[in-house]
Amino acid sequence: MNRSLVNSARRDILDLCGAARHPQDFIHEAGRLLSRAVSCDGWIMHAVDPLTLLPSYGVSKYSRFPEIDCWQLARREYLNHDINDFSELAHSADHVAALGLTTGGVPDASVRFHEILRPFGLKDELRATFVADSACWGAATLVRSGHLPFSAHEVRFVADLSPHIGRALRELAWLGNLPKVPRFSPCVLILDDRDRVDEATTDAMAWLQQLKIVGEESERPVPLVVQIVAHYARASGPNDHVAGGFPRMRTSSGSWVSLRGARLLGKPRRNSFVAVIIEPASADAVAEFLLTSYRLSARERQIARLLALGRSSKEIAHTLEMSTHTVRDHVKKVLEKVAVHTRAELIAKLFVDPNPLDEQG
Repeated sequence: MNRSLVNSARRDILDLCGAARHPQDFIHEAGRLLSRAVSCDGWIMHAVDPLTLLPSYGVSKYSRFPEIDCWQLARREYLNHDINDFSELAHSADHVAALGLTTGGVPDASVRFHEILRPFGLKDELRATFVADSACWGAATLVRSGHLPFSAHEVRFVADLSPHIGRALRELAWLGNLPKVPRFSPCVLILDDRDRVDEATTDAMAWLQQLKIVGEESERPVPLVVQIVAHYARASGPNDHVAGGFPRMRTSSGSWVSLRGARLLGKPRRNSFVAVIIEPASADAVAEFLLTSYRLSARERQIARLLALGRSSKEIAHTLEMSTHTVRDHVKKVLEKVAVHTRAELIAKLFVDPNPLDEQG
């Protein structure tokens, strides 16, 4: 790495983090600056929800290999364990890793790399998660086709910037964009064993357009997130009425919904058919996102939720086995971080739908 170029890129990225105002512009510029300092042939970067690690605000990318299928990469990420998964890196010590270094110079040990990236002549992959206060707010992939793999120095450079980029993405997660929870009746999709829509309510088909997470040019007619939920449902036990899903997901319009999957019982040919239910996200699920984005600690989030239940400081102290004085100190910090003055304002801002929508907004 060129030292002067690296130092310049570091300053530019730190300046960008301090002045970020628009999520998509920030992601694109941060990706460009990282790729300038850490030479690569392509990069992909996106913000994520800390709970689900689903992309939000869309995906920014640059690549000399436009044929690379982002949909296949994302499908591999969410449905199959592999080396340097984003979920793994988000909980690691450094949050950044290069595939060549992780595998001892054998990147093809990764199925993702061997099947999707290697055919385009790529030789190495660097992956980063952007973590702030133990919550992951973004992720990036850089790929290289030259003879030199990513170095440990390059990994450290990106790792040093990870918390700064993470904090910027956390601030941008809600800035100027109050959560919108649409009001609509739950709607249902029935998917066959090849994830094609077999039956659906009218509203469900309309929602499909807002559930794309890897970009218009990469998504299939049935968005990847819906297929992931269907996969979870098929993998569930025969007695599980409702399988795993996502308690919250931000749609392309900025509203919050939840997705759940369920196995179907019926004719043998339909044994692999599943139902995917789309409905408004719960107030608690959206509130948890806000509590995390406002930099509240785990204890402060716990106290905020008890405040929303109408508990007094004395009652909270008894529940959490701490002094009333300590609880009041925590409450003061919570009010300061959320920029409100009273408990009533706190509850209204975090736990009462601030921007309800009719139908799909």
